Amino acid sequence: AVTEAGQVILRLAKKNDQVEISIEDSGPGIPLAEREDIFDRFYQGEHGRGQAGGLGLAICSKIIALHKGELAVDSEDGDGSRFYFCLSIVR
Repeated sequence: AVTEAGQVILRLAKKNDQVEISIEDSGPGIPLAEREDIFDRFYQGEHGRGQAGGLGLAICSKIIALHKGELAVDSEDGDGSRFYFCLSIVR
């Protein structure tokens, strides 16, 4: 989806017995110094202060972990972010 504020791309790919889900945005990116902290409860980074309570990524990370996955991020300061995780396909 493309809006005045930027672009968000959602991708879903099957890889053997897993599915990889990724969400990319064209936002301001995440500074390197903040990347390890963004999954902590109540953490609000430089670009997000005052916009939310700092729980979204912590909650997502815990839910994905309960399903035996791990939420990760690739990001460049000033050049958007890509959050992704893999989950096993239940048969």
